[in-house]
Amino acid sequence: MEAKPYSIRSPKRGWSWETPPDPIPEEQIAETQEKDVVVIGGGISGLAASARLLQKGLSVVTLDKCSWAGGHGWQIAALDSPLMRARGKKIDKYEFVRRWLEVSGNQPNEDMLWLFVNNSPKVIEWLLSMFDEEVENQIYTGCYHGPVFEEYQGSLHFLKTPESRFKQKGGGPLLIEVFERDIARRGGLLLRSTKVHYLEKDETGRVTGCIVSGEDGVYLRWKGTRAVVLATGDIGGDEE
Repeated sequence: MEAKPYSIRSPKRGWSWETPPDPIPEEQIAETQEKDVVVIGGGISGLAASARLLQKGLSVVTLDKCSWAGGHGWQIAALDSPLMRARGKKIDKYEFVRRWLEVSGNQPNEDMLWLFVNNSPKVIEWLLSMFDEEVENQIYTGCYHGPVFEEYQGSLHFLKTPESRFKQKGGGPLLIEVFERDIARRGGLLLRSTKVHYLEKDETGRVTGCIVSGEDGVYLRWKGTRAVVLATGDIGGDEE
């Protein structure tokens, strides 16, 4: 069986995503709409960003090409959380970072690692503030304990309670529902089945918005007067 090539295009010839698409003729763009922030991507990252921006009082539209939300994963890691404190589980963040860098061959971006380390407690508390009484959290205890290393008990499960009105049982899919509910409560606009064709910039090079189309094929321009957030997920389904 012939080995499948890693990529369908040689870097020497250029990647397809390096070539900007042809602009949509202005006369084909039916309408221009504005929000303070345009969030591109309606998965966990995009919905989390949209929910937080709305809580800060900004107007937000969230655009996603899929008709459904794909929330993957089950556990969320944190170095600290209210439940961990209640159970007496404390992780030394300096030792944690040292071990992370050691096992990763000093390859991680340490600035980003410290962002996670220092902010994970606040993120968990923020999530808990949106759960009401319909979601509970648990600490994952199936950790490895052995002579080489010992896993931290810092992974949290979020599960719906028996009286919850959410459809999903837990994990990423449940967080999607939590974010969508919060966005709707705050008047956010979530547009699925909406493909973003390309970003637009002003004369200074700042990204100002994007051109999109929905299931009807009509082109629209969305402008973010304050910012445009890219939260478009991984590229696991694209060979190139």
